[in-house]
Amino acid sequence: TTTFATGLNGPVDVWLGNNDFVYIAEYNGCTIARFNSFSNEIFRFAGTGVCSDTPMQGIATVTPLSNPIAVCGDSLGNIYITD
Repeated sequence: TTTFATGLNGPVDVWLGNNDFVYIAEYNGCTIARFNSFSNEIFRFAGTGVCSDTPMQGIATVTPLSNPIAVCGDSLGNIYITD
């Protein structure tokens, strides 16, 4: 967990989810961040913060991403990442 004041590392796409969370694709940070406007905090939603080109399966927060460029979702609450 970090605060919004610490900054983001290369944000390239933003999506406002159904639950009023803001999802941010961080290209240089190799993560998807989730901003909670109620608590004013940013949480790592996906990625480890270490870039990797090796495809892996697993839980989103422990699986590396490789420079994500987009994030979006659907009405069922599924989140999609273009990496």
